[in-house]
Amino acid sequence: RGEVPAQARVVDYVIDARLDAEQHQVAGTVRISWRNTSASAVDQLPLHLYMNGFRAEDTAWMSEARGSHRGVQQSKPGAWGYIDVTAARLLGPGPGPGPGGLETGRGPVVALTPREGDDPSVASVRLPAAIQPGERVVVELDFLTQLPEVFARTGYSDQFHIVGQWFPKLGVLQPDGVWRTHVFTLNAEFYADFGDYEVHLDVPEAMVVGASGILVAADPPADGRKRLHYRAEMVHDFAWAADPAFVEASSTWKDVRIRQLLQPEQLADAPLHLEALVATLESMEARFGPYPWS
Repeated sequence: RGEVPAQARVVDYVIDARLDAEQHQVAGTVRISWRNTSASAVDQLPLHLYMNGFRAEDTAWMSEARGSHRGVQQSKPGAWGYIDVTAARLLGPGPGPGPGGLETGRGPVVALTPREGDDPSVASVRLPAAIQPGERVVVELDFLTQLPEVFARTGYSDQFHIVGQWFPKLGVLQPDGVWRTHVFTLNAEFYADFGDYEVHLDVPEAMVVGASGILVAADPPADGRKRLHYRAEMVHDFAWAADPAFVEASSTWKDVRIRQLLQPEQLADAPLHLEALVATLESMEARFGPYPWS
């Protein structure tokens, strides 16, 4: 759909994650490669830990929602969700030349200490040296995400898992050098730089999985599990869903592949969903131009 402007390339993510379908947990590592596109040096990286919005009754999100969302109450024992960053590492400057020919080779690994903010939905890591304008840095975070019972577009119900807001995500540095990493609240919108995602998911073999981007590789199943490799180019976020009961209904609109994953008892509704999807794509194309993904 045309060239992506160089200035739009700010952050990329490589994620390796494993779903424990019995404990409803996702354990993973995210490697974040970020370029300072502002005119100011920065010495810390602020993070969104969105799942912590569902950690307890007194978070900003739960306080605003008064413990419920669309009629669902989130106060049962064991129904909460959270995300713990268990380790953080500075891997050094990012690969390849940055703007102006700046060479950015990999440096020594340095342990970092994540610090939670005033609300648990935000945190930060302080860097040992400031990242100058135009420079790139790579950090790696280990995390454990506990999914809540399905709540506010994320969570689990029996073997169904919808995994959104699930990994540590970088805030946005404005051109004036001010970070925008707002606390996760009921009426907040998700604000992030677009970037490329390479995501490896380790899931039980029986799971049918749908995810952002394109499935580019799948390892042969072993020991009752399988590994799936997804690639999503210049997207705002990465989310996925998994359920052994999913039934697939596939179609196309122009050159866009549409893949629906439905519960068996809802398969008859697939034509209605397709009609709504096509109407939406056509409406958005008339306003903003061709849909840029396949």
